[in-house]
Amino acid sequence: MKVHQTGAALLLAALSLASVGGPQALAQTTAAAVTDPSALLNAATTKFNAYVALMNRTLRVEDSINRYRSWVNMKSGPTGKERYIDYGLYEVYDTSGETAAAEAAAGREPAMPDLDAAMKSFIAANTAISPLLNQASGYYERKDYLADKMAEGKELHAKLVPAIDAYETARARLEVAFRVEKDKADQQRLDVIEKQEGRQAKWQRTNVMWKIRRVMDVLPGNGRQPVDLAVFDATLNDYAGAIKEMVAFTASNPKALSSFASTPSQLLGDLRGLREQLARSKGDLRRGNASLTVQNIFNQYNMLVQMSNSGIYDR
Repeated sequence: MKVHQTGAALLLAALSLASVGGPQALAQTTAAAVTDPSALLNAATTKFNAYVALMNRTLRVEDSINRYRSWVNMKSGPTGKERYIDYGLYEVYDTSGETAAAEAAAGREPAMPDLDAAMKSFIAANTAISPLLNQASGYYERKDYLADKMAEGKELHAKLVPAIDAYETARARLEVAFRVEKDKADQQRLDVIEKQEGRQAKWQRTNVMWKIRRVMDVLPGNGRQPVDLAVFDATLNDYAGAIKEMVAFTASNPKALSSFASTPSQLLGDLRGLREQLARSKGDLRRGNASLTVQNIFNQYNMLVQMSNSGIYDR
């Protein structure tokens, strides 16, 4: 799993994909095998892992697009006289391996029609835009625009604009569909754990991680859109409820979650502080000191994900 950075990585760093039932969960699961809840969840986790790998790897595409937007007029295109034309574009990563794995996962059980279709559309959009971005990256790195008077740059821009629109539309659709399916799986995972073990340490940890992921999902990845404060409040209240239940559990079980519980509690306090800042800025992360607070929250969240994924706190 990718470590969370500021920017577009937020959703992806927020995914804790721990399985139910042990290490065998990451094995490929056939349709015949997914007859009980644990097997179904493990098969879903395998699919999620393949999808997340591609979504993480393609974050470089968004970085490259944003780099281009930072200096060019997207409506009129490049002229060669831009002040920061040397910024160019970032070269994007090869995603052939991750694409093949995601394509295979889309055809495996459990079927997730909306998500699987969104992934296929995203793969098509990424396949179309990646070579254009790399071509443009090389063009501006070599300063070819000085030799051809921006002829190729203008041609590339005309191709990039619709490719960017298609990519961002496909990406947004994919992220929404992913969150819907991940929420379903997280609820099912909690139900299975509760049935097997009750609301013990593993259930408490899993519940906290689900609820904090939903809070983090509300924060826009690129920081350009304002935070929906009503949705933020609802998810934050859910997270606070999970923390309250965990605190009550650890009070009765002082040895359980001993090294884990303090981090999500501290994160709750920081999120409440961020909420106060967002009230003053009307949800704009770019105003005041909100960006610094968010960076600190991101760092804590990454640490929490790593701690949770280690699986050593479920005793």
